[in-house]
Amino acid sequence: MNKWLSMYLELRGNLFNQNWTYENINLSSNGLVLHGRYHINIKFPKEFRFQIQNRFRNGNTRGQLIHQAVYRMDIGLSKAFNDKAFLTLNVKDIFDTWAFEIDRNSQNFTQQIISQVRVPQLNLSFIYQFNQKLYQGKKGRQYDKL
Repeated sequence: MNKWLSMYLELRGNLFNQNWTYENINLSSNGLVLHGRYHINIKFPKEFRFQIQNRFRNGNTRGQLIHQAVYRMDIGLSKAFNDKAFLTLNVKDIFDTWAFEIDRNSQNFTQQIISQVRVPQLNLSFIYQFNQKLYQGKKGRQYDKL
């Protein structure tokens, strides 16, 4: 039986509590930082596959720094022609949102930092495997002797 749908979900949370002052300025903060992603893989007839993946991190404030939320979505479509030939089209960061933005506020100045991690990217690839056999799983005990 061949499954037509597979999904993966990951969610991580980190609580923080920072207590500090600098030159009589209270910079204490606490909060929750969430990181997550999901991946969906759908198999269609005639060896087509569609994949979608999304990653995110929530916004939070730590001391003088305000971290804005960030997310990214990637999609892909692939076609297997046989056990050796594959054509793949994928788009990374389709909404052009994978940029980290940090605002810094103090009594004397304000600063904004934006770091573009990646720009949207379109990839088309063709793979043909010469003399490759499909992986059949580990055979014997060759991996047990580490």
